[in-house]
Amino acid sequence: LNTFDHLIDEFMRENPAESDRAQTTVMGRLVYCKDKENNQMMTRDEMKDNMLALAFAGHDTAYASISSLLYHLSQNPDTLEALVEETSSLSEPLEAGELKNAPVLNACMYESWRVDPPVLGASRKATKDIGHKGYSFDAGSTFFYSIISATTDESIYKNHDKFDMRRFLPKDHPLYQSGADSGIDPVQG
Repeated sequence: LNTFDHLIDEFMRENPAESDRAQTTVMGRLVYCKDKENNQMMTRDEMKDNMLALAFAGHDTAYASISSLLYHLSQNPDTLEALVEETSSLSEPLEAGELKNAPVLNACMYESWRVDPPVLGASRKATKDIGHKGYSFDAGSTFFYSIISATTDESIYKNHDKFDMRRFLPKDHPLYQSGADSGIDPVQG
């Protein structure tokens, strides 16, 4: 973690808070961001925790997401065909805004994440005292949640163990009707 201390110190020395790099880069936003409630910057340990998450967890989840999607496409030729047809119409070079208007691609990604979430669960720590449904939790309480439990809940996802990207298509998409029995309303997600 000394390397992260060095990176933070060097970045702050070379890029004051008002600089363009401090305002427009991930590192700058990480180092200089302030809590909305008390206008305080993160502690050094919080900065290093976030850097570790970006450096390692981000890589692993991207790798797992791509690998999982490729596997599911190889097992579902109709889905692959629909995806190839849609992506063939995208411009080259690709513009990021086009991805928002690629419903098959987005449905494939959402369904791949649902069937094989790159992270099965995680935890969060309360930063202040909170109450929920009559229960009280002190600041510092740790909460664990299971993503895999939610994505395999048969009351939410019919045939939860089957890859079917149609469950995430917009209702007006031509392929949506044929997948209507496969799960949830994609709008309610």
